[in-house]
Amino acid sequence: MIDCVAMTGILIACSVSDLSEYKIRNPIILAGWIAGLAFRYFREGILSAGLGVVCIAAVIAAAWPLFLLRWIGAGDIKLLSVVAGFYGLRFLGKVIVLLLFFAGIVSLAHLLKKRLFLRRFRYFIQYVMYGRKGIYYDAQRDGREWVIPMAPLLAAAYFFIRIQETGIWKG
Repeated sequence: MIDCVAMTGILIACSVSDLSEYKIRNPIILAGWIAGLAFRYFREGILSAGLGVVCIAAVIAAAWPLFLLRWIGAGDIKLLSVVAGFYGLRFLGKVIVLLLFFAGIVSLAHLLKKRLFLRRFRYFIQYVMYGRKGIYYDAQRDGREWVIPMAPLLAAAYFFIRIQETGIWKG
């Protein structure tokens, strides 16, 4: 339960940072990595902490190409690695599936609200078909209006999965 309290603090700090600055601060991530590895160490020993390091590195390595294409921010990748450091890759996989669902809903609502769905869809098709300018999102070209802060959505996905796994919804 103490891990959930620590993770809640990290997710709140990351969400506030992401919503206000469109970035997740490295000191918060570092605190998350340290807390996750410490909880693993005290709960299951040095091998578990070592596995936590492997999980963190695996997430960063697997998601780095997405950052290079500007599909996801570096802070989002590091926050995903914090979740993996605490709970492992299986738990993170469940969180990512729900995160993608939430992000899709929020993105669609954002596009419909701004009445720009067709324009962005056309841009996406051009990007996929013709490799337009090499990266999908460019802050100078596109501005911040297209940015969907992922940390609050990741927090929501984390809580849904955590509650589901702890049995509260199993009635």
